[in-house]
Amino acid sequence: SRPAVGKATGPVSVLPQAPMSQPELPASQMLRDIITGIEGIHGEADPLKRSEKLDQLAKSINPADLPEVLGLLWKKDLSPDGQELRRRLAGRWAETSPQDAAEFIARQSPGATRQESLDLIATTWAGHDFNAAVAWARQLPEPDDQQNSLIAIAYETARSAPLEAMKLAVGLPPSESRDDLLTHAANQWAGNEPRTAAAWVSQIQDQDLRERLLASVVTTWSDQNAVEAAEFGLKSVSPGEQQDRLIVGVVQRWAQTEPRQAADWVARFPEGALRDTAIENLVSLWVDRSFEQAGDWLNGLAPGAVRDVGVSALVSRTLPIAPDVAAEWVGEIGDADRRANQMENVAEAWLATDAAAARAWITQSPLPDEVKTRLLSPRANPPSEPGESEAP
Repeated sequence: SRPAVGKATGPVSVLPQAPMSQPELPASQMLRDIITGIEGIHGEADPLKRSEKLDQLAKSINPADLPEVLGLLWKKDLSPDGQELRRRLAGRWAETSPQDAAEFIARQSPGATRQESLDLIATTWAGHDFNAAVAWARQLPEPDDQQNSLIAIAYETARSAPLEAMKLAVGLPPSESRDDLLTHAANQWAGNEPRTAAAWVSQIQDQDLRERLLASVVTTWSDQNAVEAAEFGLKSVSPGEQQDRLIVGVVQRWAQTEPRQAADWVARFPEGALRDTAIENLVSLWVDRSFEQAGDWLNGLAPGAVRDVGVSALVSRTLPIAPDVAAEWVGEIGDADRRANQMENVAEAWLATDAAAARAWITQSPLPDEVKTRLLSPRANPPSEPGESEAP
């Protein structure tokens, strides 16, 4: 009899299959090409060219293939270049199908890569549809995922809609990350609408948070109108460390463009630590910008505490590079104790760079004899070069 057509003509093998102990190979030529591409990028030494190649590789993948490619890459222990490609692909997917991309990433095991991808999806989604991105983030089951994703959304939104970012941020649980976000959004807002930003921030109930944000707003505001910003800061922030940092920060920025106006404003402060700190910072910056202008301003001041603080700042700033000039100015300090302390500072610094000139100045200075003796002692001022010695 003839065998039936289409039937097996030999025995069927029942041998067990070999266990899959070897790494799984890519499912298609496309995936093999991607892995080869990653390996090729790894050999590129130029960071810019490496980034360009990563971008080209990411764009070469058809959007319809992104779920399959990411599914494979996510299971692999990738090099840094492979991890960056995976992150970029998640961002590409989020541009066209943010919901699908978000659901895929949310199902992956917790870790830095998953969190970075969630943040990237949140940022990309927020750029297209803020409300939808927020709604998605709020329904994430893990509180940390919710918080981190909402923060990422707010950072993205702060660039174009800082008020929306501020509203979103103030509703988040208190944390350092939330406060940093609020500071960033407040700065973004103050860059364009400082008065509006300041008015909104002034309504925040938490005093510490409110004053921290007001300080940030005022500092940014000072780039546009330093006087107005500084006056607002003095009225709206309680006296103390926060206000001191605020005013000094404003003065430092103001000194970069209009040091004389800033100096005249600070000189009218009530006597105290804030005025002294502000003058010290201003004069130090002004000396770097224009020593002559700073000196002219100080020479125009009446003798007193403001002038003494300013001259001391000029001496301290000048001393490392021009001790002879610092020595000329130190005698202008009116307060005897402050003058004596600064004279010793000048003497000690000058001895370390030009002992002969320093010793001549010390000898004729009004320093007390016991101070002169101590400063001129060979033991107090060892030779600057090995084997060098000086007469006492």
